[in-house]
Amino acid sequence: MPKLRFFLATLLAVSGSAMAADYDAPQLIFSSPDRTVNFVGGIGYSWIRADEKVYFEGDRLSHLIWTSQTPVFTAAMSINPLADLTIDAKTRIGFLSTSRMEDYDWFGPFFKSFAFDDWTHHSSSEDTNLERYISGDVTLGYNLDLRSVGTLNLNSGFKYLNLKFDSSGGALTYSVEGFRDVAEPSDSRLRSISYEQRIPGIFVGAKWTNEFERSLVSARARVGKTLGAKDKDVHWKRSTIFAGDLYSAPFVELGADLHYKTSDKVSVFASLDYEKYFEMKGDAYITTMQTNETELDPGGESAAFRGLTITLGLRGTF
Repeated sequence: MPKLRFFLATLLAVSGSAMAADYDAPQLIFSSPDRTVNFVGGIGYSWIRADEKVYFEGDRLSHLIWTSQTPVFTAAMSINPLADLTIDAKTRIGFLSTSRMEDYDWFGPFFKSFAFDDWTHHSSSEDTNLERYISGDVTLGYNLDLRSVGTLNLNSGFKYLNLKFDSSGGALTYSVEGFRDVAEPSDSRLRSISYEQRIPGIFVGAKWTNEFERSLVSARARVGKTLGAKDKDVHWKRSTIFAGDLYSAPFVELGADLHYKTSDKVSVFASLDYEKYFEMKGDAYITTMQTNETELDPGGESAAFRGLTITLGLRGTF
């Protein structure tokens, strides 16, 4: 929670000095004199989770769960070359994260079932770093005037997500001579697991906006499909690399903004964004680091991701 308090204090400091010309994005805005080009910058806070699963003949043998909460910096540019045509580009970058790794396995002589609660081996690490969290998209849209009920922007575009975790140590529970009979404390001196996801995708979406006497409300939704996504898991203690070529899978995004004018030139806002990439199964390439030999396991791996981001603050109009 100290990092969340730091984020809120920083957000208020940045937002309090914001120069804004309209309601289009709930952050710091610099606009061209004719309002056709806008640059947006701001700070948010994200909760993210990445999942990795290893399969054998369709059964889950391993499930790694990476979680993080992190302040994020957001930058975007909006261009309106024609009256109703919109071009938007946006990026989000995480920093100062708090992260954790959980690794569950189902195998060995004391195996009971593939139910989640029947795992046989488990490790966890709070000494985990979110080394990289970058999300960006480019969108082409067209505004439809709905008169008294607002404006509807129909859009489509391309999105890219890249994140990487690195963990050390980890408290261990093994099934050696009995079910979960061995427990070992964490040793943070030893690097344990690294994990990366690289996910390109395309989407279509819509954004509805309506302005009232002292407030503005907008809601947006996207549905998309991943293209050529990849992940990479390096088990340093086992000297093994699991690299996945992931099949296409759907993803969704939902968001909403609420602005309220406290005066003619100042407004407060709240923004909420949620995204979910459904399980992307794929082929696993397993490499032994000592010999550099690689084995293909068709359909042997999968990845998933979801994230929630909030933005709170003040906006000034000058």
